[in-house]
Amino acid sequence: MSVGLTHRFKTNVLSLTYSRTETVLVGQVGRVEADSVVGGLTLTPLRSLQVNLGAAVSNVASKHAPDTTVYRANAAVSYRLTKWLSASLSYRFSVQDRAGVEIYHNVLSIGLDASYSIRAD
Repeated sequence: MSVGLTHRFKTNVLSLTYSRTETVLVGQVGRVEADSVVGGLTLTPLRSLQVNLGAAVSNVASKHAPDTTVYRANAAVSYRLTKWLSASLSYRFSVQDRAGVEIYHNVLSIGLDASYSIRAD
């Protein structure tokens, strides 16, 4: 099940989504239930500049193992240099908490994105 709200402003987009799923994990007996809340904001202050901000909280529960909670945050900036070339910078952070043990992840990415649109009829 998933429920989401999205509001579009003139140049910005705000979204919030809640989802609940049941699945199985390899190496674990029985099913697990996962609940997630995800929020995002996309800003376009200039025609060639886009800023994305996001946050999420997920909880995975099982009868046979301790609950796992994951907190995530991200920020990204993309600037179009030419019609087909953009420069991008992004940062992602997450912390996973299971039975009092925390695992941290920090990822910084810098890139050049090349794309060219063609029309195939």
